Amino acid sequence: MIIRSAVTCNTCGKLHVVRIGMGQEEHQSHHFPCRCCGEDIAVGLVVDYVNITAEPVPELNCSLAQEQPGAEIVNLDANFVIPASAQGQDMTFARLAQLQAITKRAIAAGADFTPVDLDDPKLDQRPFRRRDFKAEWLELRRAWTLHRRRQDALSRGVVKKSSTKLYSDHPLTGLPDWLWRLCLHLTAPAYHPPLKAMMERVKVIYGMPAFEAFH
Repeated sequence: MIIRSAVTCNTCGKLHVVRIGMGQEEHQSHHFPCRCCGEDIAVGLVVDYVNITAEPVPELNCSLAQEQPGAEIVNLDANFVIPASAQGQDMTFARLAQLQAITKRAIAAGADFTPVDLDDPKLDQRPFRRRDFKAEWLELRRAWTLHRRRQDALSRGVVKKSSTKLYSDHPLTGLPDWLWRLCLHLTAPAYHPPLKAMMERVKVIYGMPAFEAFH
C-alpha cells in the first residue's frame, strides 16, 4: 500500500508530494533532502494494523500541507529501493517489479504458496507475524540492558511478556534464546553463512577464561 500526502519544507517553503510505500512497523520514519534547499526532511507514518489506518506525521523540518498541481513528487518506501528513474515520477509502483522478482526466486527455491486462513492465531506469532522487528528489538534490548545491570528479575519479566506475545507456540527459554531467534529472523533465508562466520570468529576463545567474560 502506498500512502500519499504533502509536506512543505520549514526551511524554504518548498511543497513536496510524498508517496510512501508502507512497511511492517507501527511507526516508520522516512528521510529525504528538500528538493529546493537540500535540507533534511523526515516524514513519519503511524500505522494501526487493527483498524487498518496509516497517518503521515511531520518529524523533522516539515509541516503537513495541501497537495497542489505541479508539486514535486518524492517516492519513499520502507522495504524496496526506488530506482533513480522512478524518483520524482507520479503513479509509479517500483515495488511491484521487485515483488515479482522475489516471488520468482521463492518459487524456484520451492516456497509453499498455499493460501492461509487470515483468522489463524498463528499469524500473530513468529515466524508468520509481520516483520515488525524494530519493535521486538527495542524490547530485547531492554531485557539485555536490565540483565547487564543485574536486574535479572525485571529482565526475565520482559522476556516472558514477549515470549507470550510473539512465541507462545514455541516459548523462549531465556535471553540468549531470544537473541538467537531474532538474529535468525532478521537474516533469513541466508542466516546460516553469516552466523556461522560469527561463531568461527568466537571459536578461538572456547574453553578459555576470556570466553566467560565474553559470554
